[in-house]
Amino acid sequence: MGTYKDLCELGSEVVSNHDREKLVRSNSMAVFIFASGLVPALIYLALGAAPIAALIVVCSSANLLVLVFNGAGYLKAARYFQSYCFTIVIALSSLAVGPDADVTLMFLPALTVVFLNFDFKEKWSLLFVLVTTSLIAIAVDIEIENVTSLYKFPESVMPYLRISARLGSLFVLFGELFVFTRSLAASKRQLSETSSNVVAILESLKESFYFVDRNWIILHANAAALASVKTMTGSGDELPGRHFFNMHPYMREQRNAEELLRSMEFNIPFQVEYWVEKTQSWYELSAQPGPLGMSIMYRNINDRRKAEERVRESEQLQSALFSQAATGLVVTSPTGRFLRVNSEMCRIVGYTEDEMLQMSVNEISFEEDFASNFDIVSKLASGELKNYQSQRRYKTKSGEAIVVSAQGNVIRDAHGNVANFIVSAQDLTEAKHAEQKLIQASKMSSLGEMAGSIAHEINSPLTVIALSAEQLEMAAMDETVDADTVARISGRITETVNRITKIIRGLKSFSRNAELDPMVVTTLSSLVGDTLELCREKFRYKGVDLRVGAIPDVNLICRPTELSQVL
Repeated sequence: MGTYKDLCELGSEVVSNHDREKLVRSNSMAVFIFASGLVPALIYLALGAAPIAALIVVCSSANLLVLVFNGAGYLKAARYFQSYCFTIVIALSSLAVGPDADVTLMFLPALTVVFLNFDFKEKWSLLFVLVTTSLIAIAVDIEIENVTSLYKFPESVMPYLRISARLGSLFVLFGELFVFTRSLAASKRQLSETSSNVVAILESLKESFYFVDRNWIILHANAAALASVKTMTGSGDELPGRHFFNMHPYMREQRNAEELLRSMEFNIPFQVEYWVEKTQSWYELSAQPGPLGMSIMYRNINDRRKAEERVRESEQLQSALFSQAATGLVVTSPTGRFLRVNSEMCRIVGYTEDEMLQMSVNEISFEEDFASNFDIVSKLASGELKNYQSQRRYKTKSGEAIVVSAQGNVIRDAHGNVANFIVSAQDLTEAKHAEQKLIQASKMSSLGEMAGSIAHEINSPLTVIALSAEQLEMAAMDETVDADTVARISGRITETVNRITKIIRGLKSFSRNAELDPMVVTTLSSLVGDTLELCREKFRYKGVDLRVGAIPDVNLICRPTELSQVL
């Protein structure tokens, strides 16, 4: 079963340090009561009362169940069981032996076990168990006269049984006293060790620590507190025993004394940061009152205050840069909700800041751009893209489409997960308008250069038409018109008109803005043919011999006017 010490500490690994003393005391009592029960069992066995001896052994052995309860971590249940078990053992033994053996004297150590198991912090458990066990003892003492004993002892041995009962009662009481004093010594030793550890911890603190009583007399001050007082007052060789406020007069100047007094009086924790002019330093004071006094800790927080000031200045600078930036800036959540927007972004899309903070990216995007938005966000989140830059379309509050130059980056948290996205957007609307004006001016300049050649290009077909019409008129006057002649001349006129139509169509295509034209299907050969008709005379005038080979029969989905302008 292991040594006595092992049995006493059974279950100590599953209880808190606070309950360890109760567990050891309970286990010690269980072992002692079991051992104590063997002595009267041997006496009754020697006197020939084997049934009574067996009853005492069985009942005493039941006390060992306390070890089982404690080993499983059921400390409170074990203490309840032990208190009742010992009382019931004495009750059964008294009823079995009869009133003349004075076994009821053992109820005194049985009630003592209750006090050993429950202290005054558990007053309700103590009161309940004490009352119920006392009622059992009183009931047995009343009924024992009416109960027939299991064994009839000769009158000659009764004095010895009474003496053994008294000695047994004293023996158990002394045993219980021994367990209690041993437990008390262990508690004092543990308290001393704890106190030494606490003092060592307090001395190792860089912060100044005091403990003062209810009259503000310093009971303990660590080395840091002593050094701090010497720095500020020039004295303080022995702080314990001195009045706290006499050693810290600057606290009265800071009006912290009133708050500390109020904290002690009403048992309210207190914390404050204050400036000490003499040391040119910021300090933080924390006070925690208790029934015996107050723990006071203060520390120099200059470094922290400077760091906080730097952070505050940095945040103010970032906020100013964000809000006053010439480009639109937004911060979004991983799901695309706007968390922060600046005034320029609001101007670009036409919404107020409050309106945008209730919206998401898709609400200022066109439906056909949703897939592109999702693709960019996915690549940024996965790390495939570190950032992105592209021209994108935004939908303004009025529903108008605007083009912006957008740049985006991902912001990750300490674990590498996506925290936010930040996007900058520069409005390209004015730049696009200026670009269109420049392109249009360039086209008009080119048309001016081409005007002479185009006029000649149109005049030549017109001459052909005029001559063909005159030829038809002369044939009609001579009455020599036949069907073949009319067909030949009209065919030449139609061909020439088609040529002029191509030239005019080319001029229209070259000069107009086709950005809003729909996408249509057209052939590559028609695009090239129309453009060449417009430029053929210019090439001839400039002495350019342009030869175009076979053009593949390819269909294009495009804006024909824009491609013609490019050619």
